[in-house]
Amino acid sequence: MDCKIDYLSGLNSPLYVHGKSLENLESRNDALYKRWYRLVKKTRVNCAICQNRPIEVAHHLYGFDEYENVRFIPENGVALCCECHNDFHGRYSFGNNTLEQFKEYIQGLNYDTYELEKSLDILKPMLEEEIKKKKEKRKKHYSIAKLATIINEYPEIVRILMMHGQIKGAYTDQDGIWVIPQEEAEEFFELRPEKRKKLINCLVGKQYGNLTITKVIGRKLEGKKGRQERLYVEVRCKCGEVREKPYYSIERGTIKCSSSCKGDFYQ
Repeated sequence: MDCKIDYLSGLNSPLYVHGKSLENLESRNDALYKRWYRLVKKTRVNCAICQNRPIEVAHHLYGFDEYENVRFIPENGVALCCECHNDFHGRYSFGNNTLEQFKEYIQGLNYDTYELEKSLDILKPMLEEEIKKKKEKRKKHYSIAKLATIINEYPEIVRILMMHGQIKGAYTDQDGIWVIPQEEAEEFFELRPEKRKKLINCLVGKQYGNLTITKVIGRKLEGKKGRQERLYVEVRCKCGEVREKPYYSIERGTIKCSSSCKGDFYQ
């Protein structure tokens, strides 16, 4: 029985899809992968191959699964439309794809790919040098959304804690996106019972013009159908009026005190 289980598991499983292991799926949810994806898609407006259709995907020249050293290097990516991307993988399948395969593929097409081939020739030596380097254990990075999911908290709360320096190791990457290395995130996991206290320390007493936050209320439903939850705080205006307001509106400066108050919160 055990032999049969081993025979049908892993690579031998009829459900196995190359490059779709749990580890690879987690890597594709990594903040570094998402950053790589954004940077590659920003390089052009239309597909690098057909040059007609708008870009829809970022393709790895050296495959995501086999070449970890260049997995998150923007130069190892090319922006394509879905049709060209699917046609390439239809011919060369998924897994262990290479720059040489990609160049061979575009040379067999009827498109003008001279400039693209020229850029591949320039990139090849640099990427091959990176591939030859000894693989180093890379730190996994979590985005605000990922960290919020892990600790079962709202992303808005995690963002506030990160921005106010309450989560050790959190920083903004080159795109201005907040991320945190795995090791520092694990330290924060142990401090989860204190996150309410940390949140209060971040907000209570903070001033926005004529407005001072006096208390953290918690999450409340808002909107016409009451489907969206927001963080509410108690605020006091210089005129003395106290009200409960959603924190995001205070942060953006989009609220006023009241019709009876001569001044706005943000004077």
